[in-house]
Amino acid sequence: MANELDPGVVAEYEAIFTHGDSGPHLSNDLAVMARESERRHRDLRDRVTGWLSQQDIDAPAMQPVYSLPVEPVDAETAIEAITLAEQRCTQAWRSVLADAEGETRRVAVEALAESAIAEARWRRALKQSPSTVPFPGRSQ
Repeated sequence: MANELDPGVVAEYEAIFTHGDSGPHLSNDLAVMARESERRHRDLRDRVTGWLSQQDIDAPAMQPVYSLPVEPVDAETAIEAITLAEQRCTQAWRSVLADAEGETRRVAVEALAESAIAEARWRRALKQSPSTVPFPGRSQ
C-alpha cells in the first residue's frame, strides 16, 4: 500500500545509490563531503522508514539499482550527479507536502529542509550561482 511519504523515501534511496556510484570519483574534501552527505541520506531514510514502521505503514522497498541523473566518470560529473540527486530529493519532499497533514507533514517539512540544505552545498561545489534558490523543490 502506497503512502504519502513514498516519493520522498524513493528519492532518498536514489540519492544513496547516486552517492555510492559517484563517491569513488571524488577526492579530498569532496570525498569527505560525499560520505557525510550519503550518511545524512541514510539517517533521513532510517528516520522516515522508522517513523512509518511505528505507524504500521510499509515503506517502499529499496531497489537494487536506480537510474543515475548523470553517469559519473570523473569528479565534475560525480558532483553533477550528486547535485541532481539532491535536487530530486528536494522536489520529492516538496511534492509530499501538497497533501500531507499532521505528523506526516512535520516529517516531510524536516526532510525538505535537510534536502534543501544539501542541495545548496552541492550547488556551491559545482560553483553554481546562486547556491540557494527561493522555494526549494519548486519547478523552475
